[in-house]
Formats: sequence, structure tokens, C-alpha cells
Amino acid sequence: MAHRFLATKPQNIYKRPSGLTGKSIQFLAVSRKILLVAPPVWVGSSKISKGVAIVRFASLYLMAALTLCSSFSCAKHAVAQGGAATNLPQTTSEFAPPLHTSGRWIVDTLGRRVKLKGINWYGASDGYNVVGGLDKNSVKNIVTIIRELGFNSVRLPFSNAMLHAESTAPEPVAANPQFAGKAPIAVFDAVVEELTSQGIFVILNNHTTSSAWCCGWDDNALWFNKELTTEQWMKDWEWLVERYRSNPLVIGADLRNEIRQGPQGNPNWGGGGQQDWQRAAQDLGNRLNKVNADILIIVEGLNYSTDFSGVAAKPVRLTASDKLIYSPHNYSWFAGTDPNKMTYESLKQGLDKGWGVIGEGTAGIQAPIWISEFGAGPNENHNWFNHFVRYVRENDLDWCIWPLNNGIRADKSAVEEWGFVSGDWQRPIVDWRTSLLKTIQ
Repeated sequence: MAHRFLATKPQNIYKRPSGLTGKSIQFLAVSRKILLVAPPVWVGSSKISKGVAIVRFASLYLMAALTLCSSFSCAKHAVAQGGAATNLPQTTSEFAPPLHTSGRWIVDTLGRRVKLKGINWYGASDGYNVVGGLDKNSVKNIVTIIRELGFNSVRLPFSNAMLHAESTAPEPVAANPQFAGKAPIAVFDAVVEELTSQGIFVILNNHTTSSAWCCGWDDNALWFNKELTTEQWMKDWEWLVERYRSNPLVIGADLRNEIRQGPQGNPNWGGGGQQDWQRAAQDLGNRLNKVNADILIIVEGLNYSTDFSGVAAKPVRLTASDKLIYSPHNYSWFAGTDPNKMTYESLKQGLDKGWGVIGEGTAGIQAPIWISEFGAGPNENHNWFNHFVRYVRENDLDWCIWPLNNGIRADKSAVEEWGFVSGDWQRPIVDWRTSLLKTIQ
């Protein structure tokens, strides 16, 4: 996320899950497409080795209603106003992979709308290279809390350094001692496995290059730096996408978090040169779709993912044009005005101009909008959050709130207070924010 703690803004085996209980599982496999029925479940993979995927029969999993609909609202979703709901597909409680885009919507292979309602679970891009909370509770229990909160998807930030790290210290995985000493990517595998085995969509997010808190003026501002070339960055992504290629609930690749000015220069959109983010995202997106034709390619904007002004003139053009999603971020301080005095109309006007036109299709292009970061703490300003959730509701947008985590961060430099799980990671936090989120779930 954009740095709110600074004074100024700015080859491990993919293991099958343990036995499933409590739900009968039925499925119909047609060619490579899987139609899921009562409850909607998935046939996944047991191992990825040198690009060979072994599809397992036994790893169908339960809690499928949460795959597409939260427990709060399975039959209904917010209907966009002001023309935003044009050609709204049927929303489904079943999941027929793979996903793709149709106009401003994310849909399954049968053309039914899939609405992403998610949360960020950070840590694998930070100092310990593993998601937060594994020192306090089991990975299984944490994922169960995510489900209880009604989220159907998780954005998992990672760093390039994490992919190559060799060992996990015992301290950050104290409640999951089986992970101690393992490569962090093996822990990441287990987190992905647990999420998807419980019916949660996973979106991979390259958050940083080195393992550090994001996002300020640092060597993580762009997708390359003196230690990592653009080509190495792309190869890391190809390796990771291949790793989860046969898990259809790993649905998206959020290519890079909050592109911004830093020591390596000022990024541009379609202006050419090494700092051209539009070109880098387009090239990588096409490469990843060659590795996995099913994965959604998610592109953030410039300046902390607030600036999409260049998209209309020079959009990202993928060979698989129905795999592209744009992903803005928004926080109370982004508008540069007092959030206590902000009106809904002023917020709406700014967001419409900034990136809302992409979803509406009024700028000559149209693609789904997935807000991959927004949030507020329980003691933060209600005014801005109320307005922003209203905007999401009225435009029926896909979203992912920041963050699940609570408590002392891995780098011990600050205490996370915005999370939706208790500081001991034993129970969900239910407050005025969750009440508002129910209106968009």
C-alpha cells in the first residue's frame, strides 16, 4: 500500500490438501473445462514439476459458495447505477473455469458474472518472507477466518527476493512449525493450497523486489532496479505462473504494486524507454498468457496506481484481449483534501475522471476494474470510507480491501491496526467497516 507510516506520501511439490469432509462432491468435466455443481468445487493439481501438471481427482474442495458468493449474499449483488450495469451477466454461485472478461465484467466460461470480493494478506513481500499470522494461528484456521468474514478472494503480495530465499526462520511460523527451515516459496505454496482448498480465489501480486514494507521512495518503486533487470522480473513471473498453472483458483497475476517515481527514475505510460510501464505490462502479460492461457492479467496505474490517464490513448493490448483487468488503489489521503469534509460528489468526480471511465467504456476502451487496495482502520475517518464504499456499490465494482493483518509487522517498525483479524489472529473483527462491506459483498 502507499506508505501510511511515513510522514510523506509519496521446486517444491504443490501438495494435495488433507481429506475433505462435510460436503458431498459432484462434478462434470467437459474437455478441459470443469462445470461445478452443488456445491461448486474445483478439480486441482497435486504437483507441478518442470511444467508437467498431474491433475488430482481427490482434491475437490468444499465451501464453493464462497468461491463466487460470500455467506452474506449469495443470491444478490449490488446493481450499478447510472448505466454502469449495462449488459450485466447473470451472477452465479457456481464456478466454471477458466475466467475471462466480457466488457466491464469478469465472467466464467459459461458467461456468468464472477464478482471478486477480497482481502489482502500480506507478509510474503516483507522481512520474514511469509504471510502474517503464522506465528499465532494455523494456516487452516486463518483461512477459515477469511471465509467467515465473507471474502471470496485473497490478494497475496510477494517479493522477488522471497522466490529465491532458501529458509524460513522458526519465529514467523511458530504456530505452524512444519514450515520452519523450509524455503519461503514452500510456505507460499501451502498458503495458496489452503486458500484454494477452502474455495478462495487467489490473485498473485508482485509487491516489491526486495523483501521490505511498501511503498515509499526506494528501490522497489519500479519493477526493475540495479539488482533485478526487467527480463529477470519477467522470468520470475513466468516461473511462478507455471508453478500454479493447473490450479484454476489461482486466477490472476497483479503484475506490480504501486508503480511510482524512485531512484531508478520516473515511470511513464507508453512513452518509451526503460521506464515505460505500459510496454512492460503488455509484454509480460502476453508472456504469462503463453505460460497459462487462463490467467487474468491485472495492470495497475502510475503514481501509486491512481493515474490511468494514458490508458485511453495507449491501452495495454494483450493477444488474449479478454484477460485484461485494470486495478486502481484508493485511500483517504489520495484526494489531497480533508477526508472529514469530503463530499460524495467530489469523490465521485475524482474517481470517475481517474479510472471510472475504463469500466464505463466512455473513453473508447472498456475493461473490468478491480480495486486491489483501499481501506481504513476501525478508528479512522468514517466519512471517506462511507463515500468510497458507496462508489463501489453504485458502480458494482470488484474489490480487495487492505488488509487482513493486525499486530506488529514483520519488520517491527510499526503496529498494523487496520486489519480484520484480532491481534492474536484467533477471531475475525466485526465492526462498522464489516457492516459497510456487507453492502458490497
